[in-house]
Amino acid sequence: MSIVSGLGKKAVVLAFVSAAVFATNANAVSVRGFSSCGGWVQDRAENNGWPHLSDESWVLGFLSGLALGTKEDVLKRADDPSIFLWIDNYCQANPLKRVTDAVMELFSELAKQKHR
Repeated sequence: MSIVSGLGKKAVVLAFVSAAVFATNANAVSVRGFSSCGGWVQDRAENNGWPHLSDESWVLGFLSGLALGTKEDVLKRADDPSIFLWIDNYCQANPLKRVTDAVMELFSELAKQKHR
C-alpha cells in the first residue's frame, strides 16, 4: 500500500508540475527577427551596411511596438544613437543572450526613468 500511495503522490506532483509548465508556456510569446547578442556585436563590428541597418531598424521597430502595445511613451527622451549604444553594451556583456532580451531590458529601464 505504501508503494502505491507513494506513486500516487508522485503522480499528483508530476501532474501539478506539468500543468504549471504548460500554463507558463501557454502565455509565452514567440518573437521573430533576431537571434543572439553575438550576432548583433558581429554585425556592428563589421559595419558593412545592410545587416547593420537591418539590425538597428529591427530594434527600433520592436521598441516602438512595445511602446505602442503598452501605451508607454518611453522613446520620447531616448535618441537612436543612445539606444544602439545601450544595446551594444548589453550585448557585449551578454553575447549568449538574445537581442530580444536586450530590448526588453532597455524598455524596462526607459519605463523606470519615465516614471521617476
